[in-house]
Amino acid sequence: AIQQIVHSSQANNFRVKTKQEKNNDYCFTLNKKASASEWIEWVSTFLFTNSLLDLQKLSSIDYQAYQQWNTQLTQMVILDSLFPLMTFSQFIHFFQQRLKLTIFQAESAPANVQVLGLFEAIGLPFDYMLVTGMDENSMPAPISPTPWLPISLQKKYSMPGSSSQKELEFSQKLLLGFEQLSKQIHYSYVMADGETRREYSPLCHSSDQTINLEIKSDSYWQINQSHGQSLLETQWVDQQGIPLQKQTGDEFFRVKNGVSLLKDQALCPFKAYATHRLQAKSTDEISLGIDPRERGNFIHKVLETFWHRVGDQAHLLQLDESELVDLISEITQQVIHGANQKDVLLNYEYARTISLVLKTLEHDKNRPPFKQVDVEQQQDLTISQLKFTVRLDRVDQLSDGKLLLIDYKTGSASVNGWEGERVEEPQLPLYAQLLEQEVAAIAFVIIKMDECRYLGYGESDVEITGVKLDKKKQKSWQEYLQDWKRNLEMVAQEYALGVATVTPTKNACTYCELPHLCRIKLLGGIDNGDQEMVR
Repeated sequence: AIQQIVHSSQANNFRVKTKQEKNNDYCFTLNKKASASEWIEWVSTFLFTNSLLDLQKLSSIDYQAYQQWNTQLTQMVILDSLFPLMTFSQFIHFFQQRLKLTIFQAESAPANVQVLGLFEAIGLPFDYMLVTGMDENSMPAPISPTPWLPISLQKKYSMPGSSSQKELEFSQKLLLGFEQLSKQIHYSYVMADGETRREYSPLCHSSDQTINLEIKSDSYWQINQSHGQSLLETQWVDQQGIPLQKQTGDEFFRVKNGVSLLKDQALCPFKAYATHRLQAKSTDEISLGIDPRERGNFIHKVLETFWHRVGDQAHLLQLDESELVDLISEITQQVIHGANQKDVLLNYEYARTISLVLKTLEHDKNRPPFKQVDVEQQQDLTISQLKFTVRLDRVDQLSDGKLLLIDYKTGSASVNGWEGERVEEPQLPLYAQLLEQEVAAIAFVIIKMDECRYLGYGESDVEITGVKLDKKKQKSWQEYLQDWKRNLEMVAQEYALGVATVTPTKNACTYCELPHLCRIKLLGGIDNGDQEMVR
């Protein structure tokens, strides 16, 4: 909105009135000159009085971005002392330059493990704390006076980095604060930097605050000690994590996000261990408007509500076109109404969701008779030693009484994830294990603007377009069920044992969120020209 004003202000006769100014019969001309303070007040008033900014409808990330934006806008008042008067275009130019130099990082969710700089950790309480880089050359830090001021002046006013005494006092206070706010603290340092020997900082005086690790018989240190080899001559690949530990009296390992962890374990054991055991995750990208995940949730909820109301195909066919559109519109309005987004975005999403749902239901009209089964959407499942909750989008009962398991997909989907020894799309095969004798087929329902269809595997008498076995595979439906059971148990057993090998499947690295943690390139697992590692 502000950018539009800048372009429009080039016209000499362009004038904008806010609601308050209209009441006072006062008009602010954009191409006149004013102080930065006046422009700050005008911009804030313009956004709110013209309903261009509704704080109630901002998402958490958007609101954090607004707060940072507003802080930078307020700080533009410093221009008053440099430029008493300026045009609106000049003010916006300076503001844009300031925003380009501003670093914005949305607050992340709380995590058990945090990696912070020394200054970021000040004042934060921790159960355990590891402080690295504690050698004598780093703690206290060497003096670093600014070259822009006389050193005598910096020392006189005890400016940071001006004297060794100042750095010593700061370092002592810093470490004292860490020790007072942490239940247990460890210091570490490098013994050598190239050919330069390093010594432990005298400030880290507590001898009981050194790291004591239980060393396994095949550890890196003992391998080198027993063979008398240097660190550079020994290659040690760590591909075994810590096995899961059962709680007292428990028969199984209770885990969260079971479908997701089995998928990651099948794609790459290291990714599964890092993501689900070490909780290593990338920061969510900041997106403008409605992200694809939220769009998918809209469609899932609308279809779920629709089938709970309608129940079966017979009632669907009884609805004429106008009745069906009215029902879908009503449900969509209820689902989207509570979304935390701007009205203009929701209006577009409202029309888009209705269109996609109607396209999907056209395929359901052309299927053989079926009804939706009112089963619990969330059920406990045990596979190998793992126990977790699975959730399914929809279960249809066919005319012969057998079941069709359905998973809605608003993105890409392929049945190739059900092939091979490692099931890369485990949700439907997992759920089929719960109802093994009753399941006749499993299928994705692909819901996209350019593609709405069924895609799945099933018995030969399931007459649904797109749901059939590949004759080239020469495998029966029962053989698929048996293979899935065996392969899923194998992957679950791997996860329970802590297997963390860097052995990704063909496309596992394409959208991986852990390129800086993974060591696949060092292990020679990916050629430079193979595929893009990071997106």
